[in-house]
Amino acid sequence: MAMVLKSPSSPSTMSNIYNSNCSYDVFLSFRGEDTRKAFTDHLYKALNQAGIRTFRDDDAMERGRFLKPELEKAIRQSQVLLIVLSKIYATSKWCLDEVRMIMEKFDNKRLEVVPVFYNIKPTTVRNHTGCFEDAFKGYYEEVTKETNVEKKKELAEKVEAWRSFLRKAGSLTGMVLPEDGYEAEFISNVVKVIRKKLNYNALYIDEKLVGITENIAKIESWLQDPSPNAVIYVIDGMGGIGKTTVAKCVYNSNFREYDCSCFLANICDASSHSNGMLRLQSQLLSTILKSEKEETVWNEYEGTTKIIDAVCKKKVLLVLDDVTTSQQLNALLGPQRFYPGSKVIITTRHKSLMINLNVHP
Repeated sequence: MAMVLKSPSSPSTMSNIYNSNCSYDVFLSFRGEDTRKAFTDHLYKALNQAGIRTFRDDDAMERGRFLKPELEKAIRQSQVLLIVLSKIYATSKWCLDEVRMIMEKFDNKRLEVVPVFYNIKPTTVRNHTGCFEDAFKGYYEEVTKETNVEKKKELAEKVEAWRSFLRKAGSLTGMVLPEDGYEAEFISNVVKVIRKKLNYNALYIDEKLVGITENIAKIESWLQDPSPNAVIYVIDGMGGIGKTTVAKCVYNSNFREYDCSCFLANICDASSHSNGMLRLQSQLLSTILKSEKEETVWNEYEGTTKIIDAVCKKKVLLVLDDVTTSQQLNALLGPQRFYPGSKVIITTRHKSLMINLNVHP
């Protein structure tokens, strides 16, 4: 581990700080009648389990009540706008108004829009064919039947605006779920795409560093090694040289690439407290399993068994920070059986811990 120098005048290496003006990570637009209790509900749950704060109308507002200021505020305060375009999406004036507001913000280059084509082809949305054509035929009939000149003009302009903005949304690069597609796998891919687009770091770093690039580049290269002999990487060295900071930087840059990730900080100190190791095992398990409630661990042996079972089923990124004893490693990792592609980074002051570990040289 090379020395990492700290300089108060050097620029921070971590510039992608989360935008504090955003109340939500994702604004979710969808047609409730055909997706609310199935696909959209599963997608919403998956996003939240991934730590992605997601807005949907029935969570934040009285259902069925169109409050434009509240919607515009939620759209404005979200980083990514996710539109689930389904077969009857265009039959809802509420949804079409949402698309208009979303695409207006997109046109101003303020937000990123991701369309999800649920059991529908993008060309159907872009060209307004099939079910979308039928929906707009209905709106044009309303325009024809309207006798008030001003209302007629207003409605006609609104319908044309809907068509225009919907065509723009359908022309964006999005994700397509065909009618015979597997929803669970598709939802998992949507979550991965959204996580990559979000502009935030998992871990805060307050140090301003120089001399860190080489250390990070070496670990980044190791992360790309698919070999089963390159699962564990040990960052060792005396206290205060920046081992934890390097691990944080690498974690922030790569945690989105894994099914789940966990950074266990200050293991030496945390394990010294009463039931400290049990709490660490519980934290690791809860993160890997993405549990809404904290996983209960009654003893270290049970905790180790549960961890072994959890990590062998998912591609994980684990950082074990400030490990001091082999007992800590045994409790948190157990026998080294990991899912292909998983990576473990260990920071320690004790180089002797590398003995009996299958680590990257």
